[in-house]
Amino acid sequence: KKKKKKSSEKDYVHEDNDQNKNVKELIDGEDKLNDILNMNLTESEKAYHLVLKKREKQRIESILKESYRDRLQKFNDNLASLSEHFDIPKVGPG
Repeated sequence: KKKKKKSSEKDYVHEDNDQNKNVKELIDGEDKLNDILNMNLTESEKAYHLVLKKREKQRIESILKESYRDRLQKFNDNLASLSEHFDIPKVGPG
């Protein structure tokens, strides 16, 4: 006999945990900045790491600002702007 597949509720729990981890990483990011500043790095290395963190924070904030509906609209606008060359041809009988 084949075993029955378990319900997909666990998948939803994992997704929620991933989102919580992302929020925790944002909070931990400030602690990481302090760690970077306290490490034995040159001034240019410290500046480089700070810029990386700043860009990552801006990228995450921009993603969080945009709702699903906005992202979907942006995607559809992009598809509409493409030429018909990229359209899937109609498939019919014979």
